[in-house]
Amino acid sequence: MSVKLVLRNVEIKQYENDYITEKIENLSRFGLNLMNVTVTIKKEGYGYIVELYLNALHKNFLIEKKGEKIIELIDIIVDKMAI
Repeated sequence: MSVKLVLRNVEIKQYENDYITEKIENLSRFGLNLMNVTVTIKKEGYGYIVELYLNALHKNFLIEKKGEKIIELIDIIVDKMAI
């Protein structure tokens, strides 16, 4: 599985990068046969937009969430994928 992190008008700290990578790699336990994962983080006003694009063997998924804290947005998006 390939994980790509795209940052637009935002900088993240190393621990945030590591956290995002770890959470995304944990998605493989759901048996989705993930091939490519792209996480896009954009700065918008006072908050952020986090998009998670998953390319699985036979399906593609896109989840987008807006909020104020990047880590919380990642947790929410990964939890939605777990359902």
